[in-house]
Amino acid sequence: MSGVSGAPTVADQGVAAAPGRDATFASHIYALRPSGPLASKATVTIKLDRPLPAGTPVVAATRETTSDPWTYLAATLSPDGTSATFTTTHFSLFGILWLDTKDLAAAFKADFIDGVTGGLTQTVNKPSCPQETQARGEGYTITSSTTDAVYWCFGIDNGTRVLKVTVHRRYPMEITHPNMDVISNPYNHLAPAAVSRLVSGNTTIVEPAGTATFNADLPAGSSEGISTEMDGAGQSLYALQVGIETLSSILTRFGAGTDKKAIQYLDKAVTIHSCAQGIAEGTSGALIRGCRSPAQILEIYGVKGLLLAPIMAVGGVIAFFHSEWNALIDQFKRTRQIHRHHRSEGFGSAKPSRVFNGGDPTGLFWDITWDSWGAPIAYGHGTANYEPPSASVADSYAQPADLAAYDLTTCGGKPTYRDLAVWFPTHGEHFNPKTNGEAFYDLCQRI
Repeated sequence: MSGVSGAPTVADQGVAAAPGRDATFASHIYALRPSGPLASKATVTIKLDRPLPAGTPVVAATRETTSDPWTYLAATLSPDGTSATFTTTHFSLFGILWLDTKDLAAAFKADFIDGVTGGLTQTVNKPSCPQETQARGEGYTITSSTTDAVYWCFGIDNGTRVLKVTVHRRYPMEITHPNMDVISNPYNHLAPAAVSRLVSGNTTIVEPAGTATFNADLPAGSSEGISTEMDGAGQSLYALQVGIETLSSILTRFGAGTDKKAIQYLDKAVTIHSCAQGIAEGTSGALIRGCRSPAQILEIYGVKGLLLAPIMAVGGVIAFFHSEWNALIDQFKRTRQIHRHHRSEGFGSAKPSRVFNGGDPTGLFWDITWDSWGAPIAYGHGTANYEPPSASVADSYAQPADLAAYDLTTCGGKPTYRDLAVWFPTHGEHFNPKTNGEAFYDLCQRI
């Protein structure tokens, strides 16, 4: 060790039990004395029981006594994998942990999938409004769509008509309320400036199980309302929340546990400037860059983040987050009203990235990349609304789609096609013009 004045002592305490099933001690435990704070940082190198492969994540675990919980320091594995080095500002008990990222990456995926698909709702109490019958007097009426994204009530409280909205989803909801003031949103932990900048004055973010109250006193002859959205900040917050809950559960696999609720870690995450910007951008890449780098995990979780940072550096986990973004979008589309477009797109242009026939949502294909535009058959990949068998168009939701454009012609001197086929490989479909081709879906013709 270096950086220590005087004559420190080192005592080998032998082998210690691993704190968790996915964190294993790679060294004996050593007692560095005299115990307590140091005048300056000390650099310590501990020999490992056996060499570890290059790149294996290691951390230094430390505690004052054998009855205290472990805390963690960043450590660096030597090039030959036989020792690990760290710096410390105190002396106590130390050992080197190595982390099995392969198994943890698999666990992370499983836990994340469970978080996404394990049910969108939770049991909460419906809001209660006083004087609900009286509120509907003086020409007031209230209607609601058939979707069940929120619970609500309409009444009179302290002489003011109010509309209360309770979120019973497991993710934050964006409530759009043009010309209706927010009276209260007491459970909104997501109120720091970093988040408030992401939404307009007509939008409020309400956390899961939270209730927001709006002023529903309206001028005679007017009408207002609220709507729930799962675009933009709400979608990103849900993805971030599920990821944080999963990372928190992984801490228990290390034996570290967590002394905070996931919502508190979420509060911390959204105060990080890059994370707030990633939420605002609303794409998987922006969210990963802004919120899930090892440095940001350390900022969110503190020293416990040393255990989680290596997981977020695994390429397979990052790729998984990108692929699961569409799965999250699918869940949102199942819980929101579908907005129909009335303008065709992509016709009369070469290599369109978006094609829409102007009809129902199943005629919309987007984020298209083409592999072989100009060949007899041009194959592409993108996203389209999948309508399950025996379901209605209103039940369609976004899924990865493959496309094939064929019957090559020219349009304005550029190669394009008279027919288009779209199919969903994740649902076992294949290119077959008889079943998924759109006869006379003429990409040259403007409609």
